[in-house]
Amino acid sequence: MSDPRYRPCDWVLVPRDFGEQEDPRWEKRPEKAGDRARYDASVLQHMVALRVRYRTERASMNWKAVAFASGISYDRLVRVLHGQVVMRLEDVARLEEVLGPVLHIDRVSVRGYRKGRAERVGTVWPEAAGR
Repeated sequence: MSDPRYRPCDWVLVPRDFGEQEDPRWEKRPEKAGDRARYDASVLQHMVALRVRYRTERASMNWKAVAFASGISYDRLVRVLHGQVVMRLEDVARLEEVLGPVLHIDRVSVRGYRKGRAERVGTVWPEAAGR
């Protein structure tokens, strides 16, 4: 396996809080564009990991059952949910087949995109919320 460019959990002051704590303490958002993109992706992965945990509990499942049903190896699933590896869109799609929506993108919000009518949807990152 190749060396990853980054580990999403490294942007959290206490890395073990990644995907576990609803409101972990994050590093300061970087100034450099490439680092900002990795930081923002890490925040998004954390939010998806929390949603996966919630939906897994609601479905009365455990991670092994979710891994089996989704076709994601158990080892990869654990590492993704803890932010030790970068989540792929394929992971999200597989998880949604089992658990329902975990990355909420409302199709209505992007319907008019090709015709230039889509409204821009804002996202609140931790520093915008005063953290």
